[in-house]
Amino acid sequence: MQQDRVAIAIIGAGTIAQTHAAVIAKSPDAILSAIVDTNDAGRNLADKYHAKFFGSIEDMLKWRSQLSIDAAIVWSIGTVIGVSGVWASLKPPEYFQGNGKWRGGLDGGVILINLIHEVDLLQYLIGPIQRVYAEKALSIRSHEAEEGLSLTLRFQSGVVGTFLALDNVASPFNIEAGTGENQELYPFSGQDCYRIFGTSGTLSIPDNKLWSYTEPKKGRNSLPWRYIRLDSQDLEDLAWLMKSDDFLGAAVTMPNKIRVIPYLDELSDDARRLGCINTIYVKKSLNGKGRGSLVGTNTDWIGIKNALRNHEAALVQSLQDRPAVVIGGGATSRAAIYALVKGFNVPEVFLVNRDPTEVEMTIKDLKARGMSESLIHLRTVEDVHEMLHGMTPAVIIATIPDSPPQSESEKLLRAIALRLIEMHSRNSQVKPGIFLEMTYTPSPWTQLAKTAADADWKIVTGVDVMELQAVEQSVIWTGRNIDNLPYAEASKAMRSSIVMDKRDKIM
Repeated sequence: MQQDRVAIAIIGAGTIAQTHAAVIAKSPDAILSAIVDTNDAGRNLADKYHAKFFGSIEDMLKWRSQLSIDAAIVWSIGTVIGVSGVWASLKPPEYFQGNGKWRGGLDGGVILINLIHEVDLLQYLIGPIQRVYAEKALSIRSHEAEEGLSLTLRFQSGVVGTFLALDNVASPFNIEAGTGENQELYPFSGQDCYRIFGTSGTLSIPDNKLWSYTEPKKGRNSLPWRYIRLDSQDLEDLAWLMKSDDFLGAAVTMPNKIRVIPYLDELSDDARRLGCINTIYVKKSLNGKGRGSLVGTNTDWIGIKNALRNHEAALVQSLQDRPAVVIGGGATSRAAIYALVKGFNVPEVFLVNRDPTEVEMTIKDLKARGMSESLIHLRTVEDVHEMLHGMTPAVIIATIPDSPPQSESEKLLRAIALRLIEMHSRNSQVKPGIFLEMTYTPSPWTQLAKTAADADWKIVTGVDVMELQAVEQSVIWTGRNIDNLPYAEASKAMRSSIVMDKRDKIM
């Protein structure tokens, strides 16, 4: 099926494009979706392989943006310090004969034919090159053009590197052999030809293997996993990845926490009671053969539970005597309810949302799944005082986006939230509780969180929750405990990417 295949576009319809197109057409895992060129050669190639034709990259990108499908691979190797690369192969005599005679002249050679592409790729990966030192290699063909050279590089970022380019040696180390893109000239080897060295790991390309120290104090062990970011609105993209024998698991975000369930083999007990997941892992088969089952579970609620437990023990203890409130109606609100009920035995959880129907459906669904605890819908500002009997909540968990209210239902939701926050001012004997703001991008300091902080609520942010639930995910995927995972490095990297606030000291 086409939706199970990776869509590829080719920019430029020259000689090598013909090879690329033929390889893609034969692949069961890929489909040639577009050709971009400025002349009829591109249009003819597109017609041959039933692909779309575009006269510019901009037009192609506009077309792709309508599909909202994009995949990117992200590796964490820390600060890049160095890079090494090699393009080495043995070009046969016929490569330089007939129409290819020019390749041995001053317009050819390994620099203009091969190295220019490697330098382009290096600058894409590392940044602009600032300084180059080169040494010419031995020549064996008596051509005018050089047959090889070695480079010492310094990039503007301070990264240093080396590169070796040779077209007169027997070698499997070149990008074409490593990827198999032109097997008529370069037999497939699967070998790497680039290595990027960082403070936390080393990445090789194109085999995309990541090496790092997992226990620097106890020994040097290789991490055999990599984390792939998949930005897509099409679940078939994830389904395609899950079929791979190399698939270890996945973190699932909105809006797919419920939609992905039909693609799984089974659910954990927590996921069944919640009716949504955020984590997929592979459970080994009983006989040890085959890939095993795809299991969906939920670690959001564990992150919420642990984040609350790490702050203000006395307030958390008061949950058994004071009400709790969840603002929002999506999958995250379900996790919040579950954390309060299962983690703290809260007798009553009050729900607030802009869509009353969604709240009623959530209550009905959770009760049908065995959550018999009292779930109460706050519909109006007046309900806040009447249904809570004037008691300030011990915890308020907000799971809604930080955007100004526009519709009447959104304005009502905001008014109810503000009344809940200010309740303690009407009862001076009751201290304000914990306000957990689940939103963390671009900043966890939403308008509601700032208002709650100004009203002396203890603020816990979604950054804490995300970090703690991610620990649970990593333990599930890898089978390692937290002491054997790079928790501190991951926490630092995550927090550095989020816009924080001077009030973070109270977190």
